[in-house]
Amino acid sequence: MMVMLYHASYQPEVKTIAYILCLPAFFFVAGLFANTEMPPTAFFKHKSLRLLIPYITFGVLCWLLWLVIRLTHGNEAEETRWWVPLCGIICGKVELLVQNRPLWFLCCMVSTEWIYYALRRVPSRIVRWFGACVIAALGCLLGTYGKTGVWEITAAMLMLPVYMAGAEYSTFFRGRINKFPFRRLATILIFSVVGIIIGYFFNPEFHISTCVVGNPILFYLTAFSVVGFWLAVTAIMDKWTGTHKWLLYFGQNTLIVLCTHIPLFGLIKGVGILCNIFPLSFWTTNIGSIALWAISLVLLFPISYCINRYFPFLIGKRVNPLSV
Repeated sequence: MMVMLYHASYQPEVKTIAYILCLPAFFFVAGLFANTEMPPTAFFKHKSLRLLIPYITFGVLCWLLWLVIRLTHGNEAEETRWWVPLCGIICGKVELLVQNRPLWFLCCMVSTEWIYYALRRVPSRIVRWFGACVIAALGCLLGTYGKTGVWEITAAMLMLPVYMAGAEYSTFFRGRINKFPFRRLATILIFSVVGIIIGYFFNPEFHISTCVVGNPILFYLTAFSVVGFWLAVTAIMDKWTGTHKWLLYFGQNTLIVLCTHIPLFGLIKGVGILCNIFPLSFWTTNIGSIALWAISLVLLFPISYCINRYFPFLIGKRVNPLSV
């Protein structure tokens, strides 16, 4: 939901806080479900293909849609060359994925998983953490010189410690933190909010996809503060509010949301223009961006249902898990 808010909003302050609150959390949560005990072939089949199939599928589908819009409404002199998005799919570089930029996250996650998979072969946890810190420092150095690499490899290096924190201590985070007393959770929440505020005011310009981190110390302070924030919030929600099935369903279909919300934004805007309901300028206002975000949230539930029910192959599924 934060990712959607980031892409829907035109307010710099809203975009900054949404970006800060969502990206580090995604890498950490992915680490919670890491399974590196499989042999390489099985790991590729069960982990990488799960991301590569929707990456390629929605990359190509959005490219075809982009081509249609370009041919019917574009200005040939100003538009990106027709083959550039295809190169983006092959290279996994965000600046080339003009048809659907959020797809960069999928190839970045594949790179992150394989770096950690290789690192996990080291028996000593201390040595693994040392290696992760060295890799992250190298990622910061490469990012400083604008060397993002193919398949967002530099961004993967930057986020490796956050992913690794979830992977190395998944048993603790998934099984014990919910049992913390409220006072301890409140303490974690307070310190996390302070860390996020420090990052927001003193290092707000970090952007993972382009490997801009600003101050590395503040960058990782912010990233781990975000992790602590969501761990505390979700644990408190479990204690006080119980299970929210609609949130669980939305969370289970995060992959669909990631791949479809940008073309859905375009569809909503296009319908508004064709029906003479809202001009394009409306969606750049505060009310318009909130409306775009809210309408998309509602529509993504039936979209997720339809993809799971009728087109599960689009996201690499063979089964049809509709129930929560």
